Amino acid sequence: MDWYGFVTRHWPYKLAALFLAVLLWLNVTAETTDDFPLSTSVRVEARDSSWVVVAVDPPQVQTVFRGQRPTFMPADKPVIREVIDTVTAPRMRLELSPRSVRGYAPELDLTPVAVQPTAVEVRLEPRTSRRLPVRPELELSAADGFTVVRPVLLQPDTVTVSGPRSRIERLEAFATRRARLEDLRTTVSRQLELRPPTGSEQMTWEPSQIMATVQVDSLVEREVARPLEVRGAAAGRVRVSPDSVRVRIRGAARVVRALDAGRLTALVVVDSVPGGEASSAVTVELPPGVRVTAEARPPRAEIRPAAGEGG
Repeated sequence: MDWYGFVTRHWPYKLAALFLAVLLWLNVTAETTDDFPLSTSVRVEARDSSWVVVAVDPPQVQTVFRGQRPTFMPADKPVIREVIDTVTAPRMRLELSPRSVRGYAPELDLTPVAVQPTAVEVRLEPRTSRRLPVRPELELSAADGFTVVRPVLLQPDTVTVSGPRSRIERLEAFATRRARLEDLRTTVSRQLELRPPTGSEQMTWEPSQIMATVQVDSLVEREVARPLEVRGAAAGRVRVSPDSVRVRIRGAARVVRALDAGRLTALVVVDSVPGGEASSAVTVELPPGVRVTAEARPPRAEIRPAAGEGG
């Protein structure tokens, strides 16, 4: 049998017959209806603004649709939206209705006929508000010969957060989204977006952005002489040498030059009388809020028992 001739002979008629068969199949399947389930998200909100929904159990249900089963689902997914008119308890049972199903593509010509399960449990909490400090998440580095002056100036430096009481009370600060500023040579300002905290789905905050100003100054050094102070339980029973040190201060020019040297304290702490010669590190105490580095020269002091003191 000549199969090649069988296939190629009268091929336009055979192609038309195949096309008609496909159309007939599509027409038959288009008239076929069926019941089938689709996963459906459940969204619940309280009409009373003093309460907020924190959980729905289960968060998804199955909606039974009636109609032609689609060969594919569009991007729109079905969702049930319910509103609690009056909050009577922190936990409430909410009956679901297929009439509340929304979000599926209308061109599919589907009808929601049932929801499984037929109810969900809704957990609510009182809504509360707090003002929280803003914590900027910044990676800063200055160019050689310059330094960043801390703290970073924020405008505003607080944010009002509203949401479920248990989540709001756990917050200590509101962070910004991380930003990086490098090779800084002059003061810069940058708008920063606030970063939503964990579990922020039911939270709101105002404002949504803050202005951060990073001050940059020349990096300078200054050296001053300071007497050496002795503290600790054995302070009056030892001799310390030397009796004064040089303190090298390093930081932003405006801070270093304005610093009153008399407010620097160079000290050693001695809690017990040594048996012979010993040494202790010299530390430098800075005035509160002053952000510079300071180190003593020499960095250690010799300690001996005072006259009449034993080991």
